[in-house]
Amino acid sequence: MFKNKVWKPIAIILAFIEVLSVIYIIISAGNLGILPSRYFVLLILCMAVLCILSVWMLFSGMKKKLSPWIKIKRILGILLAILIFVGSFQGSNMIARLKSTMDTISDTSSKATALEGVYVLANDPAQDISSAADYTFGYAKTDSNAHQAIANISEAVRKKINTEMYTSLPEAAEALKSGKVEALIMNEAYMSVLTDTDGFSSFDSDTRLIYEISLAIGSGSGISRTNPSANLSEITKSPFLVYVSGSDTRSQILDQSRSDVNILMAVNPTTKQVLLINTPRDYYVSNPAGDGAKDKLTHCGLDGVDCSMEALDLLYDTYINHYIQINFTGFVTLIDSIGGITVYSPQDFYTASGYYYTEGENDLNGEEALAFARERYSFESGDNQRGKDQMEVIRAVIDKMTSTSVILENYQEILNSLQDMMLTDLSAEDIASLVNMQLSDNAQWEIFTYSATGEGGMDTTYSMGDTYVYVMYPDEACVEKIQELLDKFLAGEEITSADVVEDFVST
Repeated sequence: MFKNKVWKPIAIILAFIEVLSVIYIIISAGNLGILPSRYFVLLILCMAVLCILSVWMLFSGMKKKLSPWIKIKRILGILLAILIFVGSFQGSNMIARLKSTMDTISDTSSKATALEGVYVLANDPAQDISSAADYTFGYAKTDSNAHQAIANISEAVRKKINTEMYTSLPEAAEALKSGKVEALIMNEAYMSVLTDTDGFSSFDSDTRLIYEISLAIGSGSGISRTNPSANLSEITKSPFLVYVSGSDTRSQILDQSRSDVNILMAVNPTTKQVLLINTPRDYYVSNPAGDGAKDKLTHCGLDGVDCSMEALDLLYDTYINHYIQINFTGFVTLIDSIGGITVYSPQDFYTASGYYYTEGENDLNGEEALAFARERYSFESGDNQRGKDQMEVIRAVIDKMTSTSVILENYQEILNSLQDMMLTDLSAEDIASLVNMQLSDNAQWEIFTYSATGEGGMDTTYSMGDTYVYVMYPDEACVEKIQELLDKFLAGEEITSADVVEDFVST
């Protein structure tokens, strides 16, 4: 095998394969854009040196008599070539997975859906949409996707269906219960809204779903936001604002649903500061989908993430550049993948699921962190404290994930969890640019939190019509302070702990 005539073509093939593999991983790493320049140059130099050394060993002694030393060099050349190829293959695979994850969480086009359902009473004989073709279908005026759903149903049954419009969802649901209509067209996310309403707590068991229609998010709401946010060269230099929306579901699609988490995350990549602002889910705000009619903030999510962003824009007189939607149940996997987090609790408390937290710092795994972020009944301020705890969880995750060693040691698990729990309109290029920045300076970020407050009461809402539901009336002085905080932060000024002292209390 090592005789020159036999060995030469083998050496050429091995050298060709390893050179190609080195070129491929260098191009892949360059296209990804995550590696800082010094790391990228170091990668090129290391791969080039190893490749040259391997080629030199492979072609050693081609014009000399074969000796034991030449055989040893050629064997070492083979081993090094295999090492280079395997390393390049593994590295390229890691880069491809990372690129796939970034593309997945940034591509909302195939996942942004609203599910419209057709419901009949549980004892109704209809088993599918065809057998309900002659029914009268009720729907709520506030359901922005109802007309598209009606068109879809008419096409499915090959005739124009009979419909009856009602002012609100409770009115339409009551019409189904009383027999005024035989079927109800409703966004499936509204089911949880209904079951939280007096008189409809068993509506999910009293009815059956016989047909589903998947529609593009916001297709009927008329709310469309352009995004004049920072481009690739600016996102690491200019402050920007991100809406973090979350719900406690296992759904992996960006669907129209109530948003249980409503946090504004202001990021200043120059000062390395993050400002988290929590707005309670029951905040009484103008709903853009209802032409400004008052509604609970959480209900704005029923018309899509753009509706929630627009509502917060109006509330705080600002412009939100991006959104991140978090599946908080999927957050469990992410927290476990980074080795858990440390959160601060202002008091001792138990959760309904049996977890116990002490006043002060608590080291938590994923399940414990989720229970911590969910709890509200243990606190006098209820949802307001839950919002603070959710910000505390996010702060702890940011702290952990800005550690270069954590990212490098757990990249595989982190990638798997991100695909299951997050969607964003940040482009893959923007994400790569931010990661590149963090790997370059390995900065420790300063994180501040602040919460909107208000006074609780009962009122009517756009989504629920004349039905009175619990809302939180905004404290105007608190809203004004948040506006000032955001203006200062987004203007590029540094903030201090004195800026985020909370002077307002929810009641």
